[in-house]
Order: sequence, then structure tokens, then C-alpha cells
Amino acid sequence: MPAEPEWIRYDPDEETIRRLCAGLSCTEVVARILVNRGITDPTRASRFIDATVDELHPAAALPHIAEATQRLQTAVDAHDTICVYADRDIDGIAGAATLVQLLGTLGADVVPYVPGKWEGYGFSTESIEELATAGVDLLISVDCGTTAAEPIATAQEKGLDVVVTDHHQPDETDLPSIPLVNPQLSDSTYPNEHLAGGAVAMKVGEALLDRTHTIAQSDYYKYALPLAALATLGDYAQLTLENRAIVWAGLDRLNSCGLSGLQRTAEHTGVASPQDLSWSLIPLLNAAQEDESGTLMLDLLLGSETEEIDRQINLLETYREERKAARAARQAHLEECLHEQLEPHEEAMLLVETDRWVGGVPARRLSERWGKPVITYRQKGEAYVGGGRTDQDVDLFGLVQACGDHLEDYWGHPGAPGFRASKTELDSLCSCLTEELQRRYDEEDLRPRLEIDTTISTDDLTEDLVESIGALEPFGHGLAQPVFLVEDVDIESVGLFGSEYEHVRFEPADDAGVSIRHWGGKQQAMGLAAPLRAHLVGQVAWDDYRDVPALDVQDYAIRSESGQ
Repeated sequence: MPAEPEWIRYDPDEETIRRLCAGLSCTEVVARILVNRGITDPTRASRFIDATVDELHPAAALPHIAEATQRLQTAVDAHDTICVYADRDIDGIAGAATLVQLLGTLGADVVPYVPGKWEGYGFSTESIEELATAGVDLLISVDCGTTAAEPIATAQEKGLDVVVTDHHQPDETDLPSIPLVNPQLSDSTYPNEHLAGGAVAMKVGEALLDRTHTIAQSDYYKYALPLAALATLGDYAQLTLENRAIVWAGLDRLNSCGLSGLQRTAEHTGVASPQDLSWSLIPLLNAAQEDESGTLMLDLLLGSETEEIDRQINLLETYREERKAARAARQAHLEECLHEQLEPHEEAMLLVETDRWVGGVPARRLSERWGKPVITYRQKGEAYVGGGRTDQDVDLFGLVQACGDHLEDYWGHPGAPGFRASKTELDSLCSCLTEELQRRYDEEDLRPRLEIDTTISTDDLTEDLVESIGALEPFGHGLAQPVFLVEDVDIESVGLFGSEYEHVRFEPADDAGVSIRHWGGKQQAMGLAAPLRAHLVGQVAWDDYRDVPALDVQDYAIRSESGQ
């Protein structure tokens, strides 16, 4: 059976909560949420809630940024052809849009390059040779390049200068000798190592303007911050104080950013909050990865013709629906492979071979259900390529890195590594990954947990509560959305809803004017018979359909099936 989460209740210091309530003039619920996240000082809490551009660190603190911007300025002044080379996801494209827009405004001869759907990610020797033939003088990367020693060497042999801007973890033994702007480098003194790739690109533009003084930073921020906000949320960057400032400042400037394509797409998706960026705008933009060309998202973000922008938005809507269907197919395929190959409850880690690419959301959902890290891999040519996702606090990249002797290459983040291994090393790799997991983590560390901020009643589920929690957005990596326990709720009926009736709605017996929903909870709710009484654990939201406050249930414990 899938793992049942352990309910963990915070036990904060009551005096600290009272002091924070007084210092912030906030509710006890908000104070508890902040204290539970280690934010106990009223001044820091105020900065956290109202994060502004004052929290942005100086770009000059990034490693090698002086050399990078010197080369860019030289290229602009000499009218060299500059290629902005980016990965095709939202992080890379948002950063590319920032630099393409800025360099174009500075009068540079700038051309973007984004690998197409079947070209993979990052630098490739083939693309480098193509750009050299096209007469590119300077290549600047966004969200890639840190470990691309061989393609960079090829670029240098072909006479191209290279500047890398990136945020991926480096292999310190094989770094190229070029300007490499990356807060993850061991010699970096930048205070925030968790910048998204697009935010690093924004910082490079900021440093370039500090050097040239040709455009006011405030004018640059009008479009650079909204794009950096998309990169930050789209890449699940840890929500440090600076990253929160980037998101809020970007959202504030979104409707006046001057990029017609971005503004029209934001209007189309109804963006009004950081959650709308994460749940509506970013998924639509990321659907551009289904296009054969890699430049669709970039063309849209920087577009100016209304008819063409609308055509591209409609195309993205088509791709998004296709993506949903493809994701459902990948999920089903992953489930089938899992049960053919493993007894999930007997495994420390779910290592699953598939015959197609399966990662991202399907792997994460599998990890959530079984409470175990998931690694999927498939044969590609003469090697195996794979990647991982985890719902637990497990550094999967660290595990992959520790098994580097069995790999031809690896890349990625702690929660989303990728790798390539030869056929002969595959079994040894799988054994190594499991051994490293068991060596570094106890079984109890891997059990899924629901960390409960505080207990509330259905009477506490009000519009004011929803709004006060919304002020703490954005939620994500490093800042979990608050979770509440509602005890002894009398449920009058249990029903299904959704296009495939996959979601569950609990109707409270007291007609409390609230909505209680369990997204995707059909399987767990099988056999439930109302009336019943239950403890409910979930997150507070707003039910737009019913226009009432909502509790989105994550787990529950049945207290009685008689309602008594």
C-alpha cells in the first residue's frame, strides 16, 4: 500500500507568537505560520511579507560578472554578432528574452538560439558549429553551459568567444576557462545561491547597464523583473528573501512591462497573484516546448503584432491540452512499468525502466503516493538516460553525483537530476543509488510528512483568512504553503466531481458556508459512507466556482462513520 503520511504538529514558542502579533499587527494564525518557518523577528517578518527591490543584492557580487559584461560591452561597441543561447523551458527563455531585449535596445547585432524539440537541452557541438558557420562572434548562454566543456572547446576552436550565465551545480573538476557567471560556483560570494537561470541573466543585464549607463535601471526593471519572476517560479527556485522580492516586484510591473506578447498572455490567463503565475501563465508558456521550433515562447514574449500574438496563444492552448493528454499517458505508462518490475512497498527507492521519457510531474506524483524517491531511465542509442524526482527532502543530485563513477554524464538540481550511463554500468548504478540513499537517510527520514501549522475550525475558514495567507505568497520550494488541521468535522455527504469524477467534495453538516475538496482523492475515498466525522488536514484556498472559502484536503482520519 502507498505510504501514509505522518502528521507533524509544530510546537512554536507562545511568547514569540505574541511578540510577532504585536510587532506586525497580524493575526495569531499568520504569526504561527511565520514562526513555524523560523521567522521570529518582526522587522525581518515585515521585510519578508513586503519584499521589495531593496532586497535585491548587487549584481557585481556574482562571480566573473565583470569579465562577462566587459566582453558584452566590447561586442556591442564593435557591432559583433551576439548569440543568446538558451534552454527552451521558461527559465531559459525568460532570461533569453531579457538579454535579447536589452542588447537590441543597446543597438547590438543579436540573434537568439533555442534548441528545437528534438535537439535536447544545453549546448551541443552541432549547434556550435552551425553558429560558427553563421558568423557569430560571441556566444552568451542562459540557464546552461556550466558543464559543457567539450562544446565550449569546440566554440573556441571555431573562433567564438563564450560567456556562460547559469545556475546549475558545477563539476568543479572540469570548468571551462571562460567568464562563468553562476552563483553556485565554489568561489562565489553572492549572498543568494538559489537564483534561477533567468534571474542570473537579469543580473548580467543589470551589471552591463552599471557599466554603460545607457538605460535607467528602473526602465530595465519594467520588463526584466517580470521575466525574472517567471523564471524564479517556473524553475521552482528556493524562495529566499531576494527571490520573493523578484516575484513580487515582477508581478507589480507585469501589466506595464512594455512587452506586448507577455502582457497579452498574462491577460489571457487572468494573472492577479503569484499563484496565478505558477498555475496559469507559466504552464501555458511552457507548453511551447511541444513546438518543433524552440523559439515559439521567445517569439511570443517579445512579439508586438496583436494578431500574431493571439495566434501563438491559441497554439499554446492546443499544445497545453496535448501536453495534459501526453502527461496522463506517461503517468499510466510509468504505473504499468512500476508494477511490472517492482513490489513498491519493498523498495527503498523506485528505480523504473521505461520505454519512453517519463519524468517531471508523473514521477513526482509517484513519489508522493509511495513516499519514496523515484528514478526513471530508458535506453537511448547505446546508453541509458534517466532522471529523478522526489517528494521527500532528499538530495537526488547528491546521490547521482556520488555514483559518478558509473556515469558518462550527469546534471541538474537536488530535486531533479539527470544522467547518462552505459549499458554495462546500469546495474551497478542502480545498486549504487540505493546504497547511497540508505547510507545517507534513515527509513524514517523518507516517510512522507504533513507538517501542520495550527488547528482551526470551519468557523475560522473566512475570506479574511484566505487573504492573510495570500499575503505570504509565493509558496514553493523553501517556503511551504501553510497546512491546517480541522478536527471533528461532521460530513453530511461525500460526492465526486470533475471531468472524470476524480475529485472528492465533502459537504459539512453544519452548512458552514465553506467548500471542502480533495483533489484527485477518488481512490482514497472509495468505500466512504456518509454521514461521518473526520479530522481533515489541508490548505486554505478560495473556491471560485462556489465563491466561498475552501479547505483543500491533503489527508484525513475517519473518527466515526455514523456522524456521532
